[in-house]
Formats: sequence, structure tokens, C-alpha cells
Amino acid sequence: MASHIDIGDVVGQYEITDILGAGGMATVYRGVHRSGLGMVAAIKVLHAHYARNIEIVERLRVEARALARLQHPNIVQIFDFIDNDGQCAIITELVDGRSLRAILKDDPSTPLDPNRALELFVQIVQGMEHAHAKSCLHRDLKPDNLMVTVEGRIKILDFGIASLIDTDRITTTGRAFGTPAYMAPEQFEGMELVDERSDIYSLGVTLWEMLAGAGARPKGVPIWRLGLRDIDMLHERDVPVDFLDLIKVMVVKPQQERIGSCSELLDALAVIVQDRYDTGQLEGYEPSQMMLSPEEIEDTSPLQDSPGRAAMGAAQPKTVAGATHLFRTLTRRLPNQGEARAGPAGLRVTNIHPRATSFVGREDELSAMAGLFQQGARLVTLLGPAGTGKTRLAQVFASERVQDYPGGVWFCDLATAKADDAMLSSVASVLEVPLGAKDPEGGLVQTLNGRGPTLLVLDHLEQIASGTGRVLSKLMSDAPDTWFIATSRSPLKIEGEQQLPVGPLTLPSSQDPQVEAVEDNPAVRLFVDRARAVKHDFQLDATNVGDIVQLVHELDGLPLAVELAAARIKVLTPSMILQRLGRRFDLLRSAPSSQGDQATTLYGSLDGSWDLLNPWERAALVQLAVLAGSFFLEAAEAVIDLSDWHDAPWALDVIQALADHSLLRVLPPDEEVGQPRYELLRSVRAYTREKLDRDPQTASDLGQGGAGASQTAEERHSAYFCSFGQPQFIDSLDAPGGLARRQILRRSQADLRVTIERALAGRDATAAALALCALHEVERFGGYSAGLLSLCAQVLAHDQLAGPQRVRVLVLRGRLQRLVGQPDAAHADLQAAMELARDNGDTSNEGMVVYALAALARNRGRAHEAQAGYREALKLHRQIGARRREAATLGDLASLLWRQGELEEARALYQQALVLHRDVGHRRAEGIHLAELASLERARGELDAAKSHYETALQIHRELGAKRSEGLVLTNLGLLHHQEGRLDQARATFEQALAIGREMGNRPNEAVVLGNLGDLALDAGDLEAARSHLTEALALCRDIGLRVGEGAFLGSMAVLCAREGRTDDARAHLQAGEDILRDTGNDLELAKLLCRRGQLEGLVGSKVTAQATLVEAQSVAQRLGAGPDSELGRSLADLRAVLAAGAPPQDEAEAETELG
Repeated sequence: MASHIDIGDVVGQYEITDILGAGGMATVYRGVHRSGLGMVAAIKVLHAHYARNIEIVERLRVEARALARLQHPNIVQIFDFIDNDGQCAIITELVDGRSLRAILKDDPSTPLDPNRALELFVQIVQGMEHAHAKSCLHRDLKPDNLMVTVEGRIKILDFGIASLIDTDRITTTGRAFGTPAYMAPEQFEGMELVDERSDIYSLGVTLWEMLAGAGARPKGVPIWRLGLRDIDMLHERDVPVDFLDLIKVMVVKPQQERIGSCSELLDALAVIVQDRYDTGQLEGYEPSQMMLSPEEIEDTSPLQDSPGRAAMGAAQPKTVAGATHLFRTLTRRLPNQGEARAGPAGLRVTNIHPRATSFVGREDELSAMAGLFQQGARLVTLLGPAGTGKTRLAQVFASERVQDYPGGVWFCDLATAKADDAMLSSVASVLEVPLGAKDPEGGLVQTLNGRGPTLLVLDHLEQIASGTGRVLSKLMSDAPDTWFIATSRSPLKIEGEQQLPVGPLTLPSSQDPQVEAVEDNPAVRLFVDRARAVKHDFQLDATNVGDIVQLVHELDGLPLAVELAAARIKVLTPSMILQRLGRRFDLLRSAPSSQGDQATTLYGSLDGSWDLLNPWERAALVQLAVLAGSFFLEAAEAVIDLSDWHDAPWALDVIQALADHSLLRVLPPDEEVGQPRYELLRSVRAYTREKLDRDPQTASDLGQGGAGASQTAEERHSAYFCSFGQPQFIDSLDAPGGLARRQILRRSQADLRVTIERALAGRDATAAALALCALHEVERFGGYSAGLLSLCAQVLAHDQLAGPQRVRVLVLRGRLQRLVGQPDAAHADLQAAMELARDNGDTSNEGMVVYALAALARNRGRAHEAQAGYREALKLHRQIGARRREAATLGDLASLLWRQGELEEARALYQQALVLHRDVGHRRAEGIHLAELASLERARGELDAAKSHYETALQIHRELGAKRSEGLVLTNLGLLHHQEGRLDQARATFEQALAIGREMGNRPNEAVVLGNLGDLALDAGDLEAARSHLTEALALCRDIGLRVGEGAFLGSMAVLCAREGRTDDARAHLQAGEDILRDTGNDLELAKLLCRRGQLEGLVGSKVTAQATLVEAQSVAQRLGAGPDSELGRSLADLRAVLAAGAPPQDEAEAETELG
């Protein structure tokens, strides 16, 4: 969501068409739904500075989620909550009307007619009764938050959310919030005292204002409170005494003496209404037509004639009919008024009975259903695979709305209905009406129209093979007062249908699960709830939380599977259930009930979906089941082969059909690739394998699409994913368009591992090697896993792995061993690869091995050996025209040479490498060597050029998603910031690099960054932090054999020792570091260490030794071309200053404080 919203922008699924108003904390817009159905909404967007307040946004999110459960005609419905890209918005029903405050202000001196006030007030209380039943308080009821629609219906606004986003109230966290004139006394004491009676107090003040008029409150009183004198004043305005008594018990100060609930309040109102009817005070009053059904408008029957009214001999006036039925729901609350769930003519109003088990989760789906109906939908289809709980969701939603449908809320189970006539018979049976033989559809329509507003829940509608669309379309067109909820595994595809996907429950994070973090997750809550049903003392705790989280993931969050697994808790622990998931369909089944119901099984539920498929759809499902993870269309097309069916559609249409059957999930488009991904649930994949094993006839019926085709699909699967390991594909990852290809590769990890396992089991060494090379490319960018070296060992142990593929795997393992600090093992593998390549006359792979050996020698500090290796590799690459490898080798050789003082050649080689990289389109290598050139410039003091090149390199790596290379550039950029004296920025940059290094398993860079953080802490005077970082850096350098890093950071440790007054330790560290750096041939780091040694010797009086180190360091600087602004140049200036001071030997502590 953009930071600024204009007309035409889109928020959620709504296009902004107008600004409705703005306040201190939010702006309200009018939006139109993009479906084209004309659905409108109010969109309240928090101002940017409040949207950045985490506390406000989180409170708003929790409140919105709770309020989404409030589905009542007198409460404004929340459609959606959006928190995205720094902005926060709530999307609600748009009310066409005016606030009660505005109506009262039309004539402040004139109050509402008591009957009109009753009509409106009853609606307010009914809405609040529903809210309190859902454990939600308003806390700020007042005329401003009550809208009256053009039809005369009350809508309660800002329910609970008002306390967060309006400004004309007290909002002190932990104390009181509300509007003082309407606040109950206990609200001033603290929120822990607030309950339903606090809202009733606010309702009492509101009712008084409706009967007294807007102008009745005294003027000039800053904080006015309603008192007994104000209430008694109503008697002077001819307000009946019953109203006065009611208001007094609503606003009495002691909470315990107040009316206790909205239900009690409605009972009291019912008595007032009946009395007004008996005494003829409703005569002549015409209520709002919105509150009446067509039958009620025509109906002229009385409420309940009392002896008193009969004795008066009063006639029934025409206008009493509307009032009579307006308050019918109230008079039912009186004794002998019938059962609460009785409808017209004594008919039952629902056949949905409360369930014994609790309903868990699905708040978003319930809110979405309510939003669709309130926006005008008449048919909402809940779409989802077997076991997602569509039926329970439909029943819960429908049962909460019985009061909204006088014609009833009816559940129709169509599981056994296979045709449209069976569906009609099932619905008629539920409604207890006969169908005419000549026109059954017309008869059903006539029945529905005679009942008034009715809600039908049509369950398992996918079972009906034909006619469903025609029959439902007729019912929708000819029975306009009937609304429908359908559950189906496939879309109905009829006009007016609103589809609502119902997928598995949201899953918790599987990373280090903690009880507090996952206990509110719906999948976990469902498991725990159902487990307690069979084992009352079952608890989610630290001993089982990891197993439960893994279990709900393995079950895909599928409610049926979770419930069936939880039922096993009576005899199994969560870990034991996990161990037995290999036989999931035997495990996930219930026993037959004592009432004779058949056992529920996950397999049986999926069988229902299988039966709806035609043969080629079944074959495609079996073939797609070989894919281990989510996949793109290209992978699906590679494994699907339907050539045995001449009339079968192409793969794309079959995928669409499987998605329509809810057997295949369509995931949102991948941002980098720009294509959607597809996914089979684990249970669906397992079902296809089980189906073929249990039912050999199925495989036979599918012909080559059965067991034989499944094996063929595995071969096609391997061929497709092995292509990712070919050198041409790997080279293309760094070419234009490589980011999308790399993302496809990253998404293929699970399938690559399956391919390796299958190839090893099937003795296909080449396939195993190719898939391993592809997997290495994934992990090189995303971080190496602990098991990759083990996979290398398994593939190399294959006796049929030979030739070029064996060389590639040896080189791959050698690189991994170098990165994890096993240089000797790496050298052994690379030597073995060298011998094999030369024996086979394989010049291409020989050049690759020589290059890898040179990189290893450089990593071990053997500069001369590395230089010779790079030059030999260059010759081999040029011999076969391997320009990409030539460019990479030129850049790495340049990096080595400039650190050895060969500045001009290094710069020239960098330029050659960059030209070649751009020519062959190798963007990642261009970024690497551009950063290396920047490091050369930084060493020479050319800081502006260095910074520009670092930033360009960083942009390249981020575009490619090359995190390992990004971490290296950040390390060097941190050094530049340090050199510029921007210590805070340097620290932040180093910390980013360290996090990436650890994530990627790049231990050499981790060691370098730790040492750099130590140097930074030294300059900041934080000796404790410096010691911690340097100690860790040196240990890591020694562990992985990073000798250059060890030598350089020994010099840093010497500075630390000197500042602590330990001169002898400082000299020892300097000598050890100098020995290492002379041995490795790294002149730059050697010169920097010599400067530190010279400063130490100069400050303690050994000026001859200091002068000698200066001469040598200056010689290196000249050779490297290090200017005065370079890091080395500044170190030389510090050393010259010490020597120029000519000071006699000082106290060690004073001298050493200046060192470094």
C-alpha cells in the first residue's frame, strides 16, 4: 500500500473513489470492490505516524480480529484489516445515513417521539446483546457512534476500535478510555472493572438524550454527568414514568445495582412495549419499513391482547400493524409468548443443532462470508479439498444468523444426492414440504417464497453430476428472498456465485517453537482441544510443543487430519504419532460411533474427490504426486504425459481442472519469477501412492497412466531436475534473467534431494551428480546445510561415478571443505580431481580444478603458489575458449597481485575481467570484481571512487539475490566507513555482513568481520568489546586456517595489549603476526602491522627499531601506490608523528595509551 492514497488507488480489493472525511488520526475513504459487482465499503486509513506505532497497530489488529466475529444487522460489519508497507487500514460496511447525534441536532429543543426512540433504542440494545454474547464491549457508546440508515436501521460504529483511533476521548493505557459524559463511574477507576453494565450505563445516558433532546444538557459545564434531577426533568416533557424508572436503573452509580445485561434490558423494554400497546399508545405510529418483512407489513394481527385492552374495546388501527410486528421479537420475551426459536406459524427456524466440540479458528473466513453477504451476494460457495472443515464452517456461520432469517436457516446434506432431482428432494425433505410431480422446482420456489427471508446451506454440492447450475440459477432468480451457502470441492460456475476458498488452517512457525508463540495458532489449538476431549489432562508444554508443531505441518494443517491424529492421544504421544505417519491412512481414522455412524477416515474423504475425476485427471494427479514440493507450470508439463488418451486436454487445462477439484493448490505468483506455483498437500500425494497400492485395478484402468506411468513420471521428473545441474544452466544463473531462473532453482530444493535419493537407489550416478551440482548452486546463494557434505560423500561413494561428473563433484566438495575450514581435506579432493581430469585429457575440468587449487592456496596464505595456479588456469581457459572462467580467473589474480604490491598489473587485470564479464553477461562475477577494484581504490585512498564501485557491486548482488557476495561487499564497505571515521555506520554495516556470513555458513568472512568489529571497538575505546571480538576472530581464523586474517588480527590484539599496559604481550603478538604475514606474502597487511610495531617501539624509546619499520612500511606503500588518504597512508602518518615527537622513553601506560 502506498504511503499516500489518491483517488483511483487500490487498498485491499477496493478502488478508492472518494474521501469521506478526515480526523486527527485517520482518513476515511469510499471504495468500490474490484469484482465489478458494485460493492462499496468505507476504508479508514491511519495517518502514517500512527501506522508506524507498533502498539497501536497491534491493538487494532487484535480488536479487528475479535470484532470480525460480530455479525449482526445493527453492527457495522468489518470486511478486512490491512497492515502493509507502513500503513494500516480497516475496511468496513459503508453506511448510507446520518449519525444519531446529527438527527438530534436537527432541532435541539425537540426530543424524539417515545415510539421513535423505542424503535431505534431496541435496535441498539439488540446489537449490543449480540456483542456481549461474543464477549465484546464497546466502551464508548454515544449518539456520535450510532448511525441511522436512510431506511431507519441503527448501525453501531467504531465498535471497540473507536477507543484506538478517535481523538475526543481519554485514551490513557491501563486507565480509562471513553467519552466522559457517557462513561460509567467504574471506567474512571480502571479498565479491569469494566463489564457489560458499563455499556448499559452509556446506553442509559443515550436513551435520556434521545428523550430529552440534544439541547437539554446544561451549557458551559466542562464535564457534565447525568443526574437524578436531569432524569426527573423528563416527566415535565410528558415522557412516561416507565422510561424514567428504566433510565434510573441503567445509570445508577453502584455497578451491582444496575441492570445486569442487555437481555434483561430487552425484557424490560418488552414490558414497556406491551403496556404501550395495551393502552393504545402505539396507535398512529408508523415504524421504518426497513424493519418489516413483506408479510409483517400485510399482517394485521395483534401482538397479544390483554384483558385490559379488550375491556377498552379499542379497535385495531391500520397503522398498528407495522408497530405490532416491529416489536414482535420483544414481546416474545414475555411469558407465554412461544419458544425462542419459533418462526411464522409455529415452524422451526433451523435444523442446525449445537455441536459437542468447540469451533476453532476460521475468524477470517467467517468475516469474509459476512462481508460477501452484506455486500449483496446471495450464493457463497465454500471451496476446498476434503477435510478442510467446510461443512462445520458453513454450519457455524448459518447458526449464528437464525434471527436474521424469519423463514429459517436450513442445512441440507447432499452427500448421497447424485443428480438435480435428488437435490430437490433433499431440500424439500429438510423443509418438510411435498414436491409436485409436474413441476418440483416450481413447487420448491413457491414454498421458499411463502416463508420469507430464508438461508439454505447446501453441503457436498460437488456430488451432483449435472443440473446443479440450472436448478440453483432458477432458485436464485425465482426465490429472491432466499440466500445460499454451498460447500463444494469444485466451483459451481453459475451467475452470481461468490467463491470463498477454504484451505488448511494457518500453520505455526517451525523454527524453534515455544509454547507462548504457538499456543494461539489455530492448527495447534485444534489439536490440543481434540486431544483433551480424549485425555482431559493433556497439556501443550515444552516437552511436546516441537512434536505437535511438526505434526500439524506434516498434516498440512488439514482440520480432519489434525482431529483424527489428536484422537490417538488416548494411547499415543505426539512423538509416537509422528513416527507412525508413514501409515497415515491407517492412523488417521476414527472408530464407528455408538449411534451407528460409520468410521471417519482421511482416505475415505479423499476417495470422494478421486471419484469425481475422469481418467486423465486421475493419471495427471498420480504423475504430479512425484513432485516433492511446490512447483511451477514448466515442471508440471515436464512430468505429465497423457498421450494414452487421445481426447485428453493439454497439461495446463488438466492442472486447472485439478485446482477446480480442490486437489491442487494455486499459490500466489512468485515475485521474482512472475508465475504462480502449484502444490499438492502431503496427504493428497500420499493418497495417490496408497490408491495404486491398495487397488491394482485402478492402475490397470489407467493403462500407462497407472503404476507404469508413475515410474515413467519419476524418470521424467529426474530428467527435468537434472537439467538444472548442467553447466549451461548453471552459467545462465548469472546471465540476464538469471534471478528468475535462480528462484525456480531455489524452489526446487525438495525435488533435487528426491532426485539424488532416487538416483542413488537406482544406481544412476550421473543423475545423482547433476542434481547435487544443482543443489550446491541453491545452497551457495541461500546458505550451506550441514547435510550437503554428506550428500557429496554418498555420491562419490557410487562406484559408477566417473569421468567429468566425478571431477565436478570432487571440486564441489573441495570448495565446501575450504569454506568450512577443512583445507587439508579440500586439497586432497582437488588433487584427486586434477589427476582424474589429466588422465582423461579433460582440459575444461582441468582448468576448473587448477583454479580451485589456486583459491585454496590463497586462502591458506600461500600467495606465490596461488599466483602460479591462477596463471596456469588462465592458459587452460584460453586454450578452450572458456571466456567466463577466464574472466573470473583474471579478477581473482588481480585481487591477489595488488595485495602483493603489483598495483598496475592488478588494475589492468581488473579492467580486462570487467570487460569480459559484461561481454558474456556474468553479472555476479562483475559485482565481485567491481568490489575488489573498489578495495584497491580504498587502499590507495581513492575513497569516492571506491564508495561508488562498492555501491554498484552491492546493487548487482542484491538484484541477483547473491547473499554471500552481498556479505563480502558489506564487509569492505564497512571498512570504508571506518576509514572515513563514521564509526556508527561502520558498525551497522559490519553487523549486516556478520549476519549474512553466519546465515550462509561463510566462516572465512565471519572471521574477517569479527576482527573488523574488534578494530572498530579499539578506535571507539571499548576495550572489552574489542577483546571479545578479536579473541573470537583469532580462534575462528586458526580453526579454518585463515592465516592472513590471523596475522592481521594479531596486530590488532597487540594494540589492545599495549593499551592495557602489557607491552611484552603486545610485542609477542606483533612478532607472531609479522611471521605469518611474511610467510603468506600479504604485503598490505604486513605494512599495516609494521606501522603498529613502529608506533609501539617509538613510544617506548626504541627509535632505531621504529625507524627501520618505517622504512620498510614506506617501501611497501610506494609499491602498492597507497596514497595519504588510504588506511596504510594514515598509519604511516601516525608512525611519522610518533618519531617526529622525539620524546624520551615514557611511562609505559601513558605511551601505550596513544598506540594505534
